[in-house]
Amino acid sequence: MKLFKNRLFKFALVAVAAVFMMSSCDELTENTKQTINFDADDLHFSIDSVIFTQNKTTNANVVVFNDVIDLGEALSNTDYSVDDIQNISVTEATIVVEAPQGLDVTLFQGTTFHLGESQTKVAEITEVDAEAQSVTFNIIDGEILNYINANGQVQIVIMMNQETTLPTPTVDLILQTAYQAEVKVL
Repeated sequence: MKLFKNRLFKFALVAVAAVFMMSSCDELTENTKQTINFDADDLHFSIDSVIFTQNKTTNANVVVFNDVIDLGEALSNTDYSVDDIQNISVTEATIVVEAPQGLDVTLFQGTTFHLGESQTKVAEITEVDAEAQSVTFNIIDGEILNYINANGQVQIVIMMNQETTLPTPTVDLILQTAYQAEVKVL
Protein backbone atom coordinates (compact mmCIF):
# COMPACT_ATOMS: atom_id res chain seq x y z
CA MET A 1 0.00 0.00 0.00
CA LYS A 2 2.90 2.32 0.82
CA LEU A 3 4.31 1.68 -2.69
CA PHE A 4 0.98 2.72 -4.23
CA LYS A 5 0.85 5.92 -2.15
CA ASN A 6 4.46 6.67 -3.08
CA ARG A 7 3.66 6.30 -6.81
CA LEU A 8 0.47 8.35 -6.41
CA PHE A 9 2.49 11.04 -4.64
CA LYS A 10 5.11 11.03 -7.41
CA PHE A 11 2.39 11.17 -10.08
CA ALA A 12 0.72 14.11 -8.32
CA LEU A 13 4.07 15.86 -8.01
CA VAL A 14 4.81 15.34 -11.71
CA ALA A 15 1.31 16.57 -12.65
CA VAL A 16 1.70 19.75 -10.56
CA ALA A 17 5.14 20.35 -12.06
CA ALA A 18 3.73 19.88 -15.58
CA VAL A 19 0.93 22.39 -14.96
CA PHE A 20 3.46 24.85 -13.55
CA MET A 21 5.75 24.38 -16.56
CA MET A 22 2.90 24.86 -19.05
CA SER A 23 1.76 28.06 -17.35
CA SER A 24 5.37 29.25 -17.21
CA CYS A 25 5.75 28.54 -20.96
CA ASP A 26 2.61 30.57 -21.66
CA GLU A 27 3.95 33.42 -19.56
CA LEU A 28 7.33 33.19 -21.29
CA THR A 29 5.63 33.29 -24.71
CA GLU A 30 3.61 36.34 -23.65
CA ASN A 31 6.73 38.03 -22.25
CA THR A 32 8.54 37.64 -25.58
CA LYS A 33 5.90 39.75 -27.36
CA GLN A 34 5.40 43.48 -27.29
CA THR A 35 2.79 45.69 -28.91
CA ILE A 36 4.11 48.80 -30.64
CA ASN A 37 2.44 51.65 -32.51
CA PHE A 38 4.16 53.47 -35.36
CA ASP A 39 3.45 55.71 -38.35
CA ALA A 40 4.62 55.31 -41.92
CA ASP A 41 6.07 58.27 -43.80
CA ASP A 42 3.50 60.55 -45.41
CA LEU A 43 2.90 59.69 -49.05
CA HIS A 44 2.20 62.63 -51.35
CA PHE A 45 0.15 62.10 -54.50
CA SER A 46 -1.97 64.07 -56.95
CA ILE A 47 -5.20 63.40 -58.77
CA ASP A 48 -5.36 64.95 -62.21
CA SER A 49 -9.00 65.60 -63.21
CA VAL A 50 -8.36 64.89 -66.92
CA ILE A 51 -6.71 61.51 -66.23
CA PHE A 52 -9.38 60.74 -63.62
CA THR A 53 -12.13 61.39 -66.17
CA GLN A 54 -10.39 59.25 -68.80
CA ASN A 55 -10.07 56.33 -66.34
CA LYS A 56 -13.77 56.18 -65.50
CA THR A 57 -15.42 52.94 -66.54
CA THR A 58 -18.92 51.58 -66.07
CA ASN A 59 -19.59 50.05 -62.63
CA ALA A 60 -16.03 50.52 -61.43
CA ASN A 61 -14.05 52.72 -59.13
CA VAL A 62 -11.12 54.77 -60.34
CA VAL A 63 -7.68 53.97 -58.93
CA VAL A 64 -6.20 57.27 -57.74
CA PHE A 65 -3.27 55.90 -55.74
CA ASN A 66 -1.29 52.70 -56.23
CA ASP A 67 1.98 52.52 -54.36
CA VAL A 68 3.77 50.65 -51.57
CA ILE A 69 4.47 51.48 -47.98
CA ASP A 70 7.88 50.31 -46.82
CA LEU A 71 7.29 48.88 -43.35
CA GLY A 72 11.03 48.35 -42.86
CA GLU A 73 11.57 52.05 -43.31
CA ALA A 74 8.61 52.86 -41.06
CA LEU A 75 10.04 50.61 -38.34
CA SER A 76 13.51 52.16 -38.61
CA ASN A 77 12.66 54.53 -35.73
CA THR A 78 11.96 51.54 -33.46
CA ASP A 79 14.12 48.71 -32.17
CA TYR A 80 12.36 46.21 -34.45
CA SER A 81 12.40 45.03 -38.05
CA VAL A 82 9.79 43.51 -40.34
CA ASP A 83 11.14 40.05 -39.43
CA ASP A 84 10.10 40.68 -35.80
CA ILE A 85 6.44 41.24 -36.71
CA GLN A 86 4.09 38.49 -35.58
CA ASN A 87 0.87 40.40 -36.23
CA ILE A 88 0.19 43.85 -37.70
CA SER A 89 -2.83 46.01 -38.46
CA VAL A 90 -3.56 49.38 -40.03
CA THR A 91 -5.04 51.47 -37.22
CA GLU A 92 -5.55 54.72 -39.10
CA ALA A 93 -5.54 55.99 -42.66
CA THR A 94 -6.21 59.64 -43.47
CA ILE A 95 -6.20 61.70 -46.65
CA VAL A 96 -5.11 65.30 -46.11
CA VAL A 97 -5.74 67.92 -48.81
CA GLU A 98 -2.57 69.89 -49.60
CA ALA A 99 -4.06 71.91 -52.45
CA PRO A 100 -6.33 73.55 -53.28
CA GLN A 101 -7.11 74.97 -49.85
CA GLY A 102 -10.82 74.97 -49.02
CA LEU A 103 -11.61 71.97 -51.24
CA ASP A 104 -15.01 70.43 -50.44
CA VAL A 105 -13.85 67.02 -49.20
CA THR A 106 -17.29 65.44 -49.60
CA LEU A 107 -16.01 64.26 -52.98
CA PHE A 108 -14.09 61.58 -51.03
CA GLN A 109 -17.31 60.01 -49.70
CA GLY A 110 -17.18 56.31 -50.61
CA THR A 111 -13.43 56.30 -51.33
CA THR A 112 -11.97 52.89 -50.52
CA PHE A 113 -8.59 51.66 -49.26
CA HIS A 114 -7.28 48.31 -50.56
CA LEU A 115 -4.24 46.13 -49.85
CA GLY A 116 -2.13 43.80 -51.94
CA GLU A 117 -2.27 42.67 -55.51
CA SER A 118 -5.71 41.18 -54.84
CA GLN A 119 -6.84 44.68 -53.86
CA THR A 120 -8.71 43.52 -50.77
CA LYS A 121 -10.80 46.36 -49.32
CA VAL A 122 -9.79 47.09 -45.73
CA ALA A 123 -11.25 50.57 -45.18
CA GLU A 124 -13.68 53.10 -46.61
CA ILE A 125 -14.63 56.73 -46.08
CA THR A 126 -18.20 56.82 -44.81
CA GLU A 127 -18.33 60.11 -42.91
CA VAL A 128 -17.09 63.40 -44.27
CA ASP A 129 -17.05 66.88 -42.71
CA ALA A 130 -17.26 69.26 -45.69
CA GLU A 131 -15.40 71.98 -43.75
CA ALA A 132 -12.39 69.77 -42.95
CA GLN A 133 -9.10 69.60 -44.83
CA SER A 134 -8.81 65.85 -44.25
CA VAL A 135 -10.90 62.69 -44.26
CA THR A 136 -10.32 59.52 -42.28
CA PHE A 137 -11.02 56.01 -43.45
CA ASN A 138 -13.14 53.71 -41.30
CA ILE A 139 -11.09 50.55 -40.90
CA ILE A 140 -13.10 47.42 -41.79
CA ASP A 141 -10.33 44.85 -41.39
CA GLY A 142 -6.86 46.30 -40.98
CA GLU A 143 -4.96 43.02 -40.65
CA ILE A 144 -2.08 43.30 -43.12
CA LEU A 145 0.40 40.54 -42.21
CA ASN A 146 -0.58 38.45 -45.26
CA TYR A 147 0.02 41.42 -47.58
CA ILE A 148 3.66 42.11 -46.65
CA ASN A 149 5.91 41.16 -49.56
CA ALA A 150 9.45 39.77 -49.38
CA ASN A 151 10.86 43.32 -49.36
CA GLY A 152 8.87 44.30 -46.26
CA GLN A 153 6.45 46.41 -48.28
CA VAL A 154 2.67 46.54 -48.49
CA GLN A 155 0.91 47.58 -51.70
CA ILE A 156 -1.82 50.16 -51.07
CA VAL A 157 -4.50 51.11 -53.58
CA ILE A 158 -7.00 53.93 -53.10
CA MET A 159 -10.08 54.03 -55.30
CA MET A 160 -12.65 56.79 -55.72
CA ASN A 161 -16.21 56.44 -56.89
CA GLN A 162 -16.41 56.73 -60.67
CA GLU A 163 -19.34 59.17 -60.23
CA THR A 164 -16.99 61.71 -58.61
CA THR A 165 -16.19 64.90 -60.47
CA LEU A 166 -13.03 66.70 -59.46
CA PRO A 167 -13.63 70.46 -59.24
CA THR A 168 -10.09 71.54 -60.13
CA PRO A 169 -7.45 70.46 -62.64
CA THR A 170 -5.27 68.87 -59.93
CA VAL A 171 -5.84 67.91 -56.32
CA ASP A 172 -2.68 67.39 -54.23
CA LEU A 173 -3.08 64.98 -51.33
CA ILE A 174 -1.15 63.31 -48.52
CA LEU A 175 -1.85 59.78 -47.32
CA GLN A 176 -1.02 59.30 -43.64
CA THR A 177 -1.14 55.82 -42.10
CA ALA A 178 -0.59 54.40 -38.63
CA TYR A 179 -0.02 50.80 -37.55
CA GLN A 180 -0.07 48.58 -34.50
CA ALA A 181 2.18 45.54 -34.48
CA GLU A 182 2.84 42.67 -32.16
CA VAL A 183 6.57 42.01 -32.32
CA LYS A 184 8.78 39.36 -30.79
CA VAL A 185 11.22 40.71 -28.25
CA LEU A 186 13.71 37.82 -28.23
